[in-house]
This record gives sequence, structure tokens and C-alpha cells, in this order.
Amino acid sequence: MNHFDDILDNSVEDEKKYFRLTEPIDRGLHCLMDMAIISILTGVIVKALISILPQFQEKFPNEYIQIIWLGIYLVYYFLFEFYAQATIGKLVRRTRVMTLDEAKPSALQTLIRTITRLIPIGFIMLYTPYNIPLHDFASKTRVQKKLRDHERRITHYAPRLKKRNFRG
Repeated sequence: MNHFDDILDNSVEDEKKYFRLTEPIDRGLHCLMDMAIISILTGVIVKALISILPQFQEKFPNEYIQIIWLGIYLVYYFLFEFYAQATIGKLVRRTRVMTLDEAKPSALQTLIRTITRLIPIGFIMLYTPYNIPLHDFASKTRVQKKLRDHERRITHYAPRLKKRNFRG
């Protein structure tokens, strides 16, 4: 087996080593994309309700909009992270949610992530030395970014290069 076979091997164990923890900037971009999607979905649903229900033609109560937004938020995060291990924002940025042993999170872990994400103090924990937000800490999960091909090669060959002696 030559060293190129190692790169082409698609086993689960090899797949795990091609991920790294995300940075706060990645998490911020995920959040912006996901909030935009949730807001658009909320707008579409509110517009549909206004056109269907005549009593809301003149004024749609803000409380209803907030309840609809919260419902979409909870369903969006839970379903995407449970079934795909990533929201649309995470998929675009090549990241996924994993447990501490790099497995798929359970339904309970995903539910805990979704609910604790609503606690506003959670993002403060991003700026601790551990870079772990509250929803990851509480659910024992991490968001990891898939390395690009050139980063994989560097990761794959770096241990071998350290072993070699490069004296001229």
C-alpha cells in the first residue's frame, strides 16, 4: 500500500481526522445565515396567514410573529442538526455537529443544544479559553469544520515530515 492509498481511503476512522474545531468567526457566520433563513421563513408564513385569515388583514399582532419565529427556530435547528448534523449555514461552511467522541448526536443531545441556544449568555462562553458555547457544553457536542483537500494533505503528511531529518 503506497502513501496515496492512505489519502483515498474513505473509512470512518480516516474521515474523523479530517475535521477540526470551528472558530468563533465560523460560528458567527453560521448564525447569520441561519437567522436569515429563519426570518425569511417567518415572513413567508406570516404573509400566508395574513392572506388566508381576514381578521389579520389590517394588523398582525407582533406576539404572533414572535411565536411563529420561535417555533420555526426550534423546529429548524432540531430537525437539521438531528438528521443532517448541520443547519444550512453549517452545510455552506462545511461544518457539522458531533459528540465528544465524534459520533452523531442523539435526539436528546440535539434537543438540549436547541433549547440552550436560546439562553443569551451562551455566546459569552465563546470567548473563554475553551471556545465552547453554552449549547455545546450542555449537550456535550462540538461543531467541527471539514478540512479542504490541501489541508487534508498537510494534516496527513505533517507527522511524517516531522520524523524526517532535513539536514543539508
